[in-house]
Amino acid sequence: MDALEYIHSLQLVHHDLKPDNILITRNGANVKLIDFGLAATDATITSVPNDPRKDIETLQRLFPDICPKGHFANIAALRKTLNRRKRFIRLLPVILSALLLTAAITLFYLSWYERHLEQQRFETMIAQVDSCIAKERAYLLEMINNCDSYDAENEEESCYTRYSEFVQSQWAVRDSLMNLYEENDPLREQCWQYWVRQEAQMNTELIPLLSSKLK
Repeated sequence: MDALEYIHSLQLVHHDLKPDNILITRNGANVKLIDFGLAATDATITSVPNDPRKDIETLQRLFPDICPKGHFANIAALRKTLNRRKRFIRLLPVILSALLLTAAITLFYLSWYERHLEQQRFETMIAQVDSCIAKERAYLLEMINNCDSYDAENEEESCYTRYSEFVQSQWAVRDSLMNLYEENDPLREQCWQYWVRQEAQMNTELIPLLSSKLK
């Protein structure tokens, strides 16, 4: 390429580039061009166009793995394209590493975001169950506090009736909570288990008090 650039700078076009006309010296591995029998200059009267692009096109055919495809006005333009390719090849490991790092960060973020959403859904479920339990607790406490007045007015039966309605409402609340989630949603089972634990804890604490009032 340096040899071609040199002869082109002298307004000389080789016109006969081929492996037989390219020599490589043993010492220093220098490239030499020979056989300028078909070469021409601007001052040469010939039917062959004296265009340096002809040498470049021949060079591209001889070394397709090295020379990029395309039309180049001179060796400098070809060399510029080759230098860009070399820079890209040098930067390729960095680019690939950056892409892999970006992919890893994206996957990590998506995984974290999915866990974050699941955690939010779980906390929402806990809050919903706690809200229902709080209302039931308040209703039971009201019943316990009013049981004496019921007895004093011979309305003990109404307290039993209220408690029976309360038990039925507990299952209605359970069903409404379950309907918030699809059948195959893991939160459905978690909601059921948490509701059962909270109901059991509340009943263990308050039902004995209500029972003692009803005696």
